[in-house]
Amino acid sequence: MSSEEAGIYIYNLNFARLIREGVVQVCGLTPTDIMHVKGDFNQFSTPASLLGARYVASNVNMSVDALCDLVYDQMKRKLYTAIVSTLLEHEDHAFLKRSLSEDTAYFIHKSYDAAKAGVKNEYIHMMFQTDFVLTGVGAPIHIFLGDVAKLLGAKAVIPPYHEVANALGAIVGNVCAFYTVEIQPHYTVRGITGFTVFGSGSANAFKNLEEASEFAIEEAKNGARAEAIRRGAGGEITLSYTLDKKEAEASNGATVYLGTQIIAQAVGNIGY
Repeated sequence: MSSEEAGIYIYNLNFARLIREGVVQVCGLTPTDIMHVKGDFNQFSTPASLLGARYVASNVNMSVDALCDLVYDQMKRKLYTAIVSTLLEHEDHAFLKRSLSEDTAYFIHKSYDAAKAGVKNEYIHMMFQTDFVLTGVGAPIHIFLGDVAKLLGAKAVIPPYHEVANALGAIVGNVCAFYTVEIQPHYTVRGITGFTVFGSGSANAFKNLEEASEFAIEEAKNGARAEAIRRGAGGEITLSYTLDKKEAEASNGATVYLGTQIIAQAVGNIGY
């Protein structure tokens, strides 16, 4: 009996229990399938990947070749965005603390489009560039990194055995975690009367800046250590921190203290 004969529209059926119990299996088209279709990877079933690509292409009204090109472009866009985002976070801790806003992400995407087209905007050039050498690891990285590096004006290096570098990195690599704490002054008509240290969901008051700074540094280091352990670090964990003192100049020329930001970093090996 067909769904029409049964009076049931199959797209409205609730398959949650059938999927949970393994009666119905969900499959999808992945970038790995697209690499099979394009002939860049052949470790699994190419006919199955081609069948999935044809089905998706027919549903979005485009050819299989156009679909494959679109997926590859999206992979390069994601790689470009990830690299630029990481560089911005290392360039300015404000990005690291608050993460990238939607506006910043949109700007990065526009810069990718401009770099790919090779056309400079009439009013402002939006292309990011870096002098860093981009080293690629992972099985498919050789397909995408070269083109992305060109867009960033950088050199791409694909080392031998890059296909298994991620697995090796998981064994010998380090875990790096950051934690931020802020000190803010209490201003009254009499001036600064105290300081508050703001950590993760907590606030602690102090009479003088020295005590507040000592507490904030320990709070930041403990937070970074805890985050590194949560990410899998074990054994000896190296801790460091930076102080970013914020000041402004008043109209009378006096220096006004606005607060201090402490960013702690914890680095440790993967624990087994």
